[in-house]
Amino acid sequence: MHCFLYGDMLTLVFRSPKKRLNKIKFNAYDESCKYNRTSYLGEYQIIDGIPRNPMGRTGMIGRGLLGRWGPNQAGDPIVTRWKRNASGEKILDNGKYVFEFIAIIRSDNKLCSLPGGMVDPGQNVYECLKAEFKEEALGGLMDNEEHKKKIKDKLKIMFEEGELIFKGYADDPRNTDNAWLETLVYNYHDNTGEVLHPFQIQAGESVDAVTWLTARANMTLHAAHAYFVKLVADKLNAAF
Repeated sequence: MHCFLYGDMLTLVFRSPKKRLNKIKFNAYDESCKYNRTSYLGEYQIIDGIPRNPMGRTGMIGRGLLGRWGPNQAGDPIVTRWKRNASGEKILDNGKYVFEFIAIIRSDNKLCSLPGGMVDPGQNVYECLKAEFKEEALGGLMDNEEHKKKIKDKLKIMFEEGELIFKGYADDPRNTDNAWLETLVYNYHDNTGEVLHPFQIQAGESVDAVTWLTARANMTLHAAHAYFVKLVADKLNAAF
């Protein structure tokens, strides 16, 4: 086996081209580690046994900080609601409603981010979207059996009504010439504000904090996440 649960063990760059060939099954589902190595962008080039970033050169070779050679699949859920005043009325800005989304503060770079993550071996991206949101944004709430049952029932409805926002290559500082991030972004909009209203969101162990953040054009988020939130604003015809 040439990969393990969260990453590929082979150092391909420092092997001879002959020894690199066919070591990892690219452009296909890799049964050896139950991981999908196909790309949303279509078939990518393999040169001397090493995958080539389909978006071009980045200035960095190797796998870098990413777990897999080639495409690294992720899921990014954007959970939104309308921002309301103390009377419960939706807030307007230049004739458009203002919305909020759930954001976490990352432990590594301390930036605000969507509560997403990498797809695990054997997991599909839709399972990843739900699992990462529950783990990072609901935290200890899921340890309380009474809350867990109520939350799961409400989240089931919300997740069933999710809308695809983005599918493809993600602009991420960890991308290299030979490893890159691809993501599926879904918007789960709580139009009435009642899905999570009875519960106080809580940060999971893997993040520093979690909060409802007002969407605005000048906000700084991790990687391409601000762009994804802008796509949601366009979909909702909301202020941004």
